[in-house]
Amino acid sequence: MRKKMFLGVALAAMLVLSGCNLRDALGSKDVGAVKAKEIAGNFIKDALVAPGTNVNIKEVVKESGAYKIVVAIKAAGQDKEQEITSYLSTDGKKFFP
Repeated sequence: MRKKMFLGVALAAMLVLSGCNLRDALGSKDVGAVKAKEIAGNFIKDALVAPGTNVNIKEVVKESGAYKIVVAIKAAGQDKEQEITSYLSTDGKKFFP
């Protein structure tokens, strides 16, 4: 009995220490670049900029386990647009402005 418990604890420790990512093994979902662009664009327009601000997603690239999103923003009445790099988790749930 004690031997089985020790083996169970040892196996659990090996999994943790080996850096296994159980979330990937259990099937975390990748939304894809097109959906990532849509999610980010909607969030930026709805929650981050003032009404009337022009938001243009220029580029969406998967980089280091997240989507790198280059956003061009031009406020009403301004001549220049500003480029901002943001990141979105591959499952589309976490946005990093």
